[in-house]
Amino acid sequence: MDVMSVANIYTALRMNQVQTAVETSLLRMAMDTQAQAVQNLIEDLGAVSINPAHLGNNIDVYL
Repeated sequence: MDVMSVANIYTALRMNQVQTAVETSLLRMAMDTQAQAVQNLIEDLGAVSINPAHLGNNIDVYL
């Protein structure tokens, strides 16, 4: 191998490492954004309201 081939291989490997680092960083940012969105949805749900005991016991069926 000549020096240029080694230099080209080294450059390609470094570019691959940088690309992998950028992709990992973007994935981590997307996951953090999704986690925050889920947290906001959970907070927005609030407390569950308790219905009176007589509600929800019967099903109206019409034939």
